[in-house]
Amino acid sequence: YLLKPDFMRRPDRTFDPYAESPVVGVIVFVVVAVVDIFVSNEGLGADTVSVSIRFRRKDEVLDVR
Repeated sequence: YLLKPDFMRRPDRTFDPYAESPVVGVIVFVVVAVVDIFVSNEGLGADTVSVSIRFRRKDEVLDVR
């Protein structure tokens, strides 16, 4: 049993699932997922210590940034 969100219960608001305008009271959260044949390992920190390494196999390093 789930209740409708507040913006869907209010008579002064209308909900259109096909509208491009944002829904009042909803915060957008963007998730970026990348499917790749490589394994990436990123170590983040200051610009001088950040590193990004891509592997195809355990003995083959493709790219070090």
